[in-house]
Amino acid sequence: MTNYPPGPFPGPQQPPKKSRKLLWILLAVVVVGVAAIGIGGTILMRKVSDAIPTAGDCVSFHAPHETDLNQTARPLKADCASAEATFQVVTESESNPECADEYTVYQWMSKKEGKPAEVSKTWCMVPNLVDNYCYQLDAEDLAQVADTTCSRPGSLRVLKHIDAATDDGTCAALSPGAKTLSYTRPARTYCLVPVSK
Repeated sequence: MTNYPPGPFPGPQQPPKKSRKLLWILLAVVVVGVAAIGIGGTILMRKVSDAIPTAGDCVSFHAPHETDLNQTARPLKADCASAEATFQVVTESESNPECADEYTVYQWMSKKEGKPAEVSKTWCMVPNLVDNYCYQLDAEDLAQVADTTCSRPGSLRVLKHIDAATDDGTCAALSPGAKTLSYTRPARTYCLVPVSK
């Protein structure tokens, strides 16, 4: 026979309380992660939208950029003081594919499945030329406008740019054979001379 100690029998044992500390830590990590992704995504979207050129921005067509449907260089936003920023976007339109004669036209093309490519946006641009640099303004490929070596036939060197729509005699004073290239919007005039060999 078994002898039991005197006294009450112990009741059923309570399981130990589970700590919820781990649950709160995991929840905090998830919340912080979601917030970081949201903030990072917002910053990334802002940087991407800041990089998309719009009216007033200067652009570079310097190769090798990603090409569009016509296999021409795509423009990238650039500092207007840079010699690589060969054009400035004056206007942009999604409904009017025409520009005045004084402007260079760049058209964004889009293609939907099963349909031919169509114009989705038109830029009217003026050259953005930097003093003492050379350019080939009649180049058909916009990526070839800047002549960094000043060696291509037909290239012109910029003597001076004037923030006015007409030349007040400054170009002729700089060089008797200087050509002028003027625009009304934005008001600017370039004094140009052929590159001498």
